[in-house]
Amino acid sequence: MADTTDTSESDSEAPQAPKRQSGKRPKKRHFHGNRHTKAKSQDAAVPSTSAAQEPSEEVQVGRTTRSSSRMRALTSEQPSRVRTPTPTPTPTQAEPEPCTPSTSAAPTTSPDSASRRKLRTSLNPVVVEERKEWSGFRVVDIDLFLRAIENNCVCKVCFNSVVITETSQAGWSSKYTVKCSNTKCGFEDSFRSSEMISDRISEVNRRSVYAFKSLGLGYSSFKEFNALMDFPKPIAHTTFDRAIDSISEASTKVAEDSMTQAAAEEATATGKQNITVSGDGSWQKRGFSSLFGVVTLIGLLTGKVIDFLVLSLLCKVCDAYKGEKEGPEFEEWQEQHASECTKNHEGSSGKMEVDGMVQLFKRSEERRGVIYENYIGDGDSKTYKAIAESDPYKEKKVAVKKRECTAHVQKRMGTRLRNLKKELSGKKLSDGKSISGKGRLTDKMINQISEYYGKAIRSSKTVAEMKNKVWAIYYHMSSSDAKPTHQFCPKGEDSWCKYQRAVTAKTLKKFKHKQGVPLACMEACKKVFSDLTSDELLERCIGGYTQNPNESVNNLVWLGCPKVRFFGKKTVDIAAAEGILQFNDGCRSKIKVLREMGVQPGNSCINWAITEDKSRVLQAQIRAKAATKEARVAHLKKKKLLEQQKEDDSYVPGGH
Repeated sequence: MADTTDTSESDSEAPQAPKRQSGKRPKKRHFHGNRHTKAKSQDAAVPSTSAAQEPSEEVQVGRTTRSSSRMRALTSEQPSRVRTPTPTPTPTQAEPEPCTPSTSAAPTTSPDSASRRKLRTSLNPVVVEERKEWSGFRVVDIDLFLRAIENNCVCKVCFNSVVITETSQAGWSSKYTVKCSNTKCGFEDSFRSSEMISDRISEVNRRSVYAFKSLGLGYSSFKEFNALMDFPKPIAHTTFDRAIDSISEASTKVAEDSMTQAAAEEATATGKQNITVSGDGSWQKRGFSSLFGVVTLIGLLTGKVIDFLVLSLLCKVCDAYKGEKEGPEFEEWQEQHASECTKNHEGSSGKMEVDGMVQLFKRSEERRGVIYENYIGDGDSKTYKAIAESDPYKEKKVAVKKRECTAHVQKRMGTRLRNLKKELSGKKLSDGKSISGKGRLTDKMINQISEYYGKAIRSSKTVAEMKNKVWAIYYHMSSSDAKPTHQFCPKGEDSWCKYQRAVTAKTLKKFKHKQGVPLACMEACKKVFSDLTSDELLERCIGGYTQNPNESVNNLVWLGCPKVRFFGKKTVDIAAAEGILQFNDGCRSKIKVLREMGVQPGNSCINWAITEDKSRVLQAQIRAKAATKEARVAHLKKKKLLEQQKEDDSYVPGGH
């Protein structure tokens, strides 16, 4: 029978408690939970007796642990018996390296990815001088920790045993008092488990709140984590909220600096003040019932976010107001509350993108010192129309021009064809058959046409070239042996059209058309092709613009504020600022936010940020290689083919 004995790490490595000289084992300890302690690589001395003022958030704790050893002295000169790991090497301060992958991992001949372009000019953060020897935080069993100190240390004055008492506790931060057990000696000192970044705020508590908000978690998750880890009672909800205010101010400040710098870089890259931006809106909840929305603008050349705005339909204070909502008294209350009101949008949720984008355009010169002359957006929204009507640069006599996102234009082809198929369902075409069915205009064929249409737009530099390529799709798919229509297909032996290759090779007599889309179906689709090849539309598509970067920013924003949970505007503000900082500057932006809050990161935090950014750049470089893209497409096609080959008639209704 197999041995089922538990051989976990704790059982195999933890030695039994040593026996006392009397031969008796010590009494079983009372477990008082875990505490966070700040570890230092240098020998820790007992702090001065002039303790800092008690924070208002702390509560008194009356537990005392007594010493049993009287043979060793607690002195600052005596080396510590607790082995401390060697600190992680600190990045060189004189020559910080840009966050770029090695040349072996990403050859210089490969195309630059968006991540590399954004992060290669940023320097790695460095550890400040006073924290170069700092080893960060540890989680300890407080009873084991204090008992070990008391059993190995005595009063440095009279060599009697010492008593260490946890005199106050605030969340993850505690204050301890060291007293000599000899009342005649009177020695007493105190120390804290965490540095204080102000008279009332401990570093570990501020860090913990920031960590939870970065993960998209709130106070309920914070309390649950504390309970499951057997940590003491967490900081109060009001203290948590005050920390949120501080984090919001810090992240917004750092994000503003990043976007201002991005706008300057975009103007420099463009060579003038008038720049091109892509804009998009996103909502906290799907549909048009969301209370919050975010709009962003991204520079075309730098690929960085230049400005953003969070829009809110909610203010808890306004909703809680019980008085009359009209009259002088209410107006006075509104005036006093205006600076704190979190509601900044009137109307429907769907109108957030329109109103938000207009506000961003109107403040571009004041906030960023640039003019958004060209706007890349999805053509099926009312945003551009509202921007044009607001005429934000009337004094400069600059009219905002619309540029189309090719991905949205491509989707328009598929949408129009599906709507046409639905509209003509049940009706007979010129050949007496319906538009759908086997060998007709199927969903698969619609997807192919949309894909070819998108490629035709992205690969063309002029309107005439686009038109030629799009109509080549139309006539090529309706061509047959009886009536070949390949006049728009590219000629030559390198043509994608097999008919034209056969013409070049003089093997046309042997050429046979594969089954395409019947001419009657394509004639029904001709108006869709005509509408989507208008000069006005194709003119806006020149350049192959895309809103994909905006979609990436949206994903980062809602990672910090999950759509399945409810949050207030302050949390959405933090999520938006953090997502934009991550997009623009990578994980190193979190170092700036911590420092803005008064927290100095150590080696572990900084090395993590540098490593994560390097990994991001490396992965982006791999994906940017044309060979890698082709390999991914080929792999997906091969996988799909194998799945089709594996299909059999093992499940055919009535077949067995």
